[in-house]
Amino acid sequence: MRKKLEAAAEAARKQLNKQFSEDAPLPEGTPLSKETAKVGQTVFLPSLRQNGTIVAVNGGDVTVQVGILKTNVPAKNCLLVKGKTKVSEDLRPKKRKGVCP
Repeated sequence: MRKKLEAAAEAARKQLNKQFSEDAPLPEGTPLSKETAKVGQTVFLPSLRQNGTIVAVNGGDVTVQVGILKTNVPAKNCLLVKGKTKVSEDLRPKKRKGVCP
C-alpha cells in the first residue's frame, strides 16, 4: 500500500512540475523580467500606450520597436501580449532585388 501512495505522489509531482515549468508560456499582461524577455516577443508599453516587438535584450533592459521608433526600456515596464511571436528572420533587413552586394 505504501508503494502505491509513493507512486501516486510521484505522478502528482511530475504533473505539477510539467504545469509549472519555466518553459510554460506566461499569461497575457504579465510584466517581463530579464529571464523571460526574448527577442521577437510582442509587448505592450504602458508609457507609449502601444504594442511593440522586442528586437534586443540587454541584461535587465530591452530594445523595443514600435513602428519606426526603437526605444530602450526596463524589461519590468513591458507587459506580455498574446499574439504571434515574430521569427528572427522577420527582424533582419530584407535584401533588395537588383542591388549588388
